[in-house]
Amino acid sequence: MQLDALDELARVADAMPGESRDAPVPGLNAAGWTLAHVADQQDQYWNVSGQGLDPDAWLAEQRATYGAPASRPPFAEARAALSRVDKRCRGYLESVRRPDFDQVLRRSRARPVDQTLGDLLARSVAHIFAHAGELATIASMHGAPDLGLPGALPRSNPGRERT
Repeated sequence: MQLDALDELARVADAMPGESRDAPVPGLNAAGWTLAHVADQQDQYWNVSGQGLDPDAWLAEQRATYGAPASRPPFAEARAALSRVDKRCRGYLESVRRPDFDQVLRRSRARPVDQTLGDLLARSVAHIFAHAGELATIASMHGAPDLGLPGALPRSNPGRERT
């Protein structure tokens, strides 16, 4: 489901009309911020905590996290960051097996609890799909058709065709 979620986020981002990509949207996060925010979470979970890699330098500069000052990172740069993060984490995520779910990967930033790989997977999938929906909403406000979330989910639901 995690890899399906990342694929769907990328699909929705790539389907956004050009004018929607860097436009301010009252009441919603800018599309570039949304992509940078999700990419940063994925980088922190799977690359930094899961694999011990250094964080993506561009994402670290953007500070696209809740509570940070408002920002509007350029969509194209945020989309490139998401691609970089995806390339670094995909092999790791493909190697995860159910017995790995209880492995503690990190300590929560928000409260003093350990976060297991299973906890982070569940949190991550919900987070990605919530923000994919946000991007689909922005796209529709600029004339895009319904982007059909959550999509076919071929990894989680083999054999299902996109309708």
